[in-house]
Amino acid sequence: MYRPNVCVILFNEYSQFLGCQRISEDSYQCVQGGIEEKDLKNNNNNGIIIAALREIEEEIGIKKNLEDVLLPENNNHHNLTTEFETSMQKNEIILKFITEIYPPDGDGTRFRYLLPPKHYLCTDFGFIGQQQRLLLFFLSSNAIRFMNVQTPKEYGVPPEFRKVEWMTMKELTSRCPNDRKLLFQKYISTLCPPAATAFLVKYRLLRQLASI
Repeated sequence: MYRPNVCVILFNEYSQFLGCQRISEDSYQCVQGGIEEKDLKNNNNNGIIIAALREIEEEIGIKKNLEDVLLPENNNHHNLTTEFETSMQKNEIILKFITEIYPPDGDGTRFRYLLPPKHYLCTDFGFIGQQQRLLLFFLSSNAIRFMNVQTPKEYGVPPEFRKVEWMTMKELTSRCPNDRKLLFQKYISTLCPPAATAFLVKYRLLRQLASI
């Protein structure tokens, strides 16, 4: 049995992706967590986004409402470009849901991976692995200054990460956990960067890192 899981791929205006280093390991992963039954009920098809926002808040301390992260319905790139520039001047954070990334053949089982047999999800809940849904979000680069990986006690879950870094997808793939290596190599690293770049170009948000 595979646990339903949301994997949140966060990228910034420099086409960098957020890597989160686990407390007990040297490896890096994306923000992720279980999809709860309540997420998918009475949420107007936005339940999976709500699950992603919960994990973003719990794991890196960035809190946004659903209304904040949905793109303008009129698809007006000028509005988002202006919002981005204004928010950066005010040192505010922009978080926008871009799209769900699907397996090329539509088979959701492609995004499965096995867990170590001694993992608590296996020993305590009977799962053998997780089946992920990949959600792509834009997050302004300044957000890293506001991130907090020390999950507050009231959330009832222990902190998972030691630190976070912006990095290239190539770096993130090379440093991901072994149990997700194939998933990163075959799908995340090939499907997510083109979608991220297309968004940045369309909304005129693509920036270049200053050379040293």
